[in-house]
Amino acid sequence: QIHWRHIVPAYALPVATGVVLSTFFWTEAGNFGWWRSIATVANADDLNELSSRRLDIWRACVDFIAERPLLGWGPDGYRFLLPKMDGQQPHNLAVQALVSCGAAGLLWGTLAACWLLVPGRGARRYPAGQTGALAMLVATLTGGLFDGTLYHVLSTAGLALAVGLVVSAKVADHSRPYVTTTRSIVLPHVLGTGILAMFALHFYVFYRLGPLREIPRPNDISARIVRIFPSTTIGLDRWLDNWSIAQPEAALDWARWAQSHSAYAWNYHAWAARHLAGQGRLEEARMEARLFLETQPKAFRERLAQPVAATEVRSSPPESHQRSAPPSHASSR
Repeated sequence: QIHWRHIVPAYALPVATGVVLSTFFWTEAGNFGWWRSIATVANADDLNELSSRRLDIWRACVDFIAERPLLGWGPDGYRFLLPKMDGQQPHNLAVQALVSCGAAGLLWGTLAACWLLVPGRGARRYPAGQTGALAMLVATLTGGLFDGTLYHVLSTAGLALAVGLVVSAKVADHSRPYVTTTRSIVLPHVLGTGILAMFALHFYVFYRLGPLREIPRPNDISARIVRIFPSTTIGLDRWLDNWSIAQPEAALDWARWAQSHSAYAWNYHAWAARHLAGQGRLEEARMEARLFLETQPKAFRERLAQPVAATEVRSSPPESHQRSAPPSHASSR
């Protein structure tokens, strides 16, 4: 039996090592590092700054949830909050569930978590071999109340592994011998085939939208696959430019579809604004231009709102402007 006197040193040593290493091996990226975290807490003027702007995100999510309270906006629905905010992932598991799955999804998830956390088959405790998986499950769910643990691949993969181990402990019946059945043989192969098919679709969409591929017609099968399975929209603007000449309405329809399926929605609002203005539909173009500004990340909106001195523009090298611009696939037109 593992005693807590062995557990505490086992966890304390890697944590202490991480603190020491992060002190000496500094990074200039973002707000990472212990000293930056301490400075943020010390210099915070209000609770919103102390929470790294989480309160702003939660307030915006409340209005977003109210529009679709029962079923939510679908997976990653928080990406389409307006106005767009930097790091707008809710950083709260309950809020994220309400935005993505609505009250129905949150209720189902809560019941599933309760079932996982209660030992099954009348047992008073879990088998010793499953306590690690249970600890991982509890840590991930608890951390999800204050951070974005369930939109990172690594933490989500750890949670999936923990759930699988805990479920196996709950449903296993060790009093009966294991018998190989057709289901136990076929099911893994079916699941494996499905996983490989998903990877194949991801690779196909990236390949089909690539710059060296021929542009299909809007109703071609390859275009329909991209629209059904939009794992990426990087490169779609090349298709839109081509279609806008011969099939302008189809191109506009695709641009508006991309506005609600792409992480770079502002790019497609800008494309639609330019396209509509070229057709003389100025009122619709103004609406798209307004949405272009609202869907920009907060840092870009603040930069647009700040006046730039002419001397600063003249004295700045061209490379600095290129670095401050959005990526090529998300640049405004």
